[in-house]
Amino acid sequence: MILLGDALTDSSYNAFNRRKFIHGALAGAAFAALPISAFSADDPGLQFVLSQIPKLHDENVKRLQDWIALPSIAA
Repeated sequence: MILLGDALTDSSYNAFNRRKFIHGALAGAAFAALPISAFSADDPGLQFVLSQIPKLHDENVKRLQDWIALPSIAA
């Protein structure tokens, strides 16, 4: 069995994670910078999804609160 350095102190592991983080952050920023017109408002699937958000909000908040209250998460 080959053991590599500790994942928290191995500089090549940390550099890879930083690179991956920066890549994700830049991709997210690029996505957020898209104009709203880049998304088709005429898409019926999109309209259906957007109409469900207010209907399911309370249920989803309750589900998140229940998950946060789990001992393994709260500790």
